[in-house]
Amino acid sequence: AKWQMHSFDGDSWVWKDIDEVATISCERQFRMGKLYKEGQIIARGIQVVYEINTTDDLKIVDDEITGMNMIKSDDPYEGKACRRKGVRHVIKGDEKYTDKAQKSRDMYEAEWKAEMDRKMLELKKNKECCNVQGTRGS
Repeated sequence: AKWQMHSFDGDSWVWKDIDEVATISCERQFRMGKLYKEGQIIARGIQVVYEINTTDDLKIVDDEITGMNMIKSDDPYEGKACRRKGVRHVIKGDEKYTDKAQKSRDMYEAEWKAEMDRKMLELKKNKECCNVQGTRGS
């Protein structure tokens, strides 16, 4: 997953990835549910600390979570928009921020995964052989 901040680059606004060390820390805290429980993640990167706070506009759509602000320790007076882009992980507490379409996609995905698991078990069961003794002719 990528954690990105919205920043001005020359003449336009672009999404820039934060450094790898901070991304790993953000993702670890995110999967622990800290973002939804406390509304905040603090991640140490390379020579900078990122403070990510949720806003009232927090929402989850497909592979993107928006509605967060990021403050960097080297520029503490300028908050920037922040987002997480990457594979969706259902985490306790995110139900409040998902829309009906996302909830139906999550339910479909869970049903599909259960069906695939059932098919794999059936396939493994069919691959199991009973001990059959062959006869050798002479």
